[in-house]
Amino acid sequence: MSYHLNTTGTSRNPIGSICPLDIVVQVGFGTAKITKNWQTYYDGETEVGEPKTLAEFEEIAQQEPGNWKLIMEAPLWEAIWERQDTNKWVCIKAGKGFA
Repeated sequence: MSYHLNTTGTSRNPIGSICPLDIVVQVGFGTAKITKNWQTYYDGETEVGEPKTLAEFEEIAQQEPGNWKLIMEAPLWEAIWERQDTNKWVCIKAGKGFA
């Protein structure tokens, strides 16, 4: 009998892991957005121009207090990171994505 191992968001981005600030807020097919206080602040999939990095939003978040999150959903993986401190975006949810 053979088994198939599906690497998903839970192994790619373990709960509690810290997101690197140089990550690009874009997945290509799916959802990649920054939210502030549960409202979309930036949508990496619909914005025109150069994609932005999490570091750019960290700079803004340091000046604008609030509940900041990075949400990424793609085929076979998804994750949500929450800004919990300066330069510290912590994975609070990870999963299988869609498809």
